[in-house]
Amino acid sequence: ESRDRFANAVYTLIDAVRASQAKWIVGVSSFVDYAERRRAGVGIDIIVTAVQWLHGLSLPPRIWEHQAMSSLMHETAISVYLFNDVVSLKKEVGEGFFDSTVPILVWNKSISPQAAVNEAVKMMENSWQSLLAAAETLKYFAKTEQDKREVQVLINSCKDIVVAHVAYCLRSSRYIAGITFEGCGKAFKIEL
Repeated sequence: ESRDRFANAVYTLIDAVRASQAKWIVGVSSFVDYAERRRAGVGIDIIVTAVQWLHGLSLPPRIWEHQAMSSLMHETAISVYLFNDVVSLKKEVGEGFFDSTVPILVWNKSISPQAAVNEAVKMMENSWQSLLAAAETLKYFAKTEQDKREVQVLINSCKDIVVAHVAYCLRSSRYIAGITFEGCGKAFKIEL
């Protein structure tokens, strides 16, 4: 069963990447279409599914199939892709790449780039709150002590994925120059 879940996550990722590449050829999509492709294309379902093997988890199907688990994984992916899209915006637009949250919002809503960035940041905030709400629901649904411990491992893993991605994006020259924040006396704090 866990192998099937993992295989389905891999197939979904491949399909999403293929759909995104096909979309690049024909132009700008609706934001809803983009968001679904992007959510599936960041590979969070694969990572979270692999967490069960990494930690030796044995959660029953009723937990994996619960809406709160789907929401937890969904919101983890949204947090990751939105942050990625915002932090890499300047670089990607400079390279002529517009299949990203902000340009698509600008195109579809006829709003300014700054308004689109503000909207993307608000979506990130809402997604994080939805992730936390899904985590609380999932904790409530876990009945046995073992299920409670294992659900907490998955919740912590999803939070770790988001925080690690933020840290990576802020340090990697793939997104922005890693030296941007060094020596400027600035800092930020992520509250879990």
